[in-house]
Amino acid sequence: MSKLDWVVAQALGGQAIDDELYRLRAEHEKRLRTEQDVLKALCAEADDLRTKLSSSPNVPTATLDIDGLLSVAKASLVDKKEALFRAEQALAAYRLRHGLTREPEV
Repeated sequence: MSKLDWVVAQALGGQAIDDELYRLRAEHEKRLRTEQDVLKALCAEADDLRTKLSSSPNVPTATLDIDGLLSVAKASLVDKKEALFRAEQALAAYRLRHGLTREPEV
C-alpha cells in the first residue's frame, strides 16, 4: 500500500490525517528541491562547456549550431519517411498488378 493509499484509508476511517499530509508534502518538497539543485548544477556545467566551446579556436562554428543541425536532421527524416511510404505503395501496386500474393522468401 502506497503512502497516499494509506492516507486515503485513514481519511475514510475518520482518522486525523493532517500530520501525515504535512509529512508527505515535506518529503515531496525535499525531493523537488534536490532535483532542482541537480538541474541547476547541470545547467551550470552546460554553460561552462558552452563557454569553453565558443572560446576554443579549434572548434568550427558549424558544430555550435545544434538547433540548425537538429532542424536539418528532422527535415531529412521526414523526407526519408515519405520516400519509404511511396516505395511501399509502389511495391504494393506492383504486387497487385502482377498477382503476387505471398511475401518474398529470403
